[in-house]
Amino acid sequence: PHRLERFSLQAQIVGSVLNILLNTFFIPVWGVFGASLATMIVELTIMVVLMIHAREFLKGSKLLDSFLQAFVGSLAMVAVVSLVLASIDNAFLEIIAGTLSGATTYAIIMLLMQNQSACMVLSMLKKRLHT
Repeated sequence: PHRLERFSLQAQIVGSVLNILLNTFFIPVWGVFGASLATMIVELTIMVVLMIHAREFLKGSKLLDSFLQAFVGSLAMVAVVSLVLASIDNAFLEIIAGTLSGATTYAIIMLLMQNQSACMVLSMLKKRLHT
């Protein structure tokens, strides 16, 4: 209804060119992992650009806020899990430590950012502990 299909197409074209450029650098260094990393970077970039552009149509909506909170929480979680996994050599311990550190980090970030869902879960837990 807003006739903005052209903007989406332009974002996809720029993303495709960026993906080719990143693949040129990443694949020789990291192989298949480099290709997947390049694609992930491009897709995230396109998504963020489209979400920023859609902001004017989402005014009053909590969707954009929730997305940004989840994005920040995910970045923090990846950083913490990467640090934890870099210091562990045992595969079983990696799974346990990665899962616990990731979930804890994400939950803390969501609570610090006062994410509506996280706050609701926390209040439900408080009620259950008090009964």
